[in-house]
Amino acid sequence: MKSGNTVVKNYFFKKFKELKLPKAVISISSIPTIENDEKNASYPFEYHISVKSDVFVKSFAYISEEDIILSDNFFDLEPNISREFKIYSKKKDLNIADLEFISLNQLLN
Repeated sequence: MKSGNTVVKNYFFKKFKELKLPKAVISISSIPTIENDEKNASYPFEYHISVKSDVFVKSFAYISEEDIILSDNFFDLEPNISREFKIYSKKKDLNIADLEFISLNQLLN
């Protein structure tokens, strides 16, 4: 435990392709924030993203043809627990709904 946050490690006793992962209903919300950060001057628009699922999701990842940078490339989602990350973009009007995501849950169903 670090600063009130809980660290979760999932262990699997089968190969990922052998897991029986249920279909997930994933909710995604975003709050666009405009920051001209010196570190990301070429990607000045920052979007705070929150994702949540009704079931465990293995290896959630955004895929996009847009020129973006993600604070987390992929991660697991625990059921009913929001996970937050950031997307940095060159576009002020990036539509988060147009970005696609993928997970092992989708691939194995």
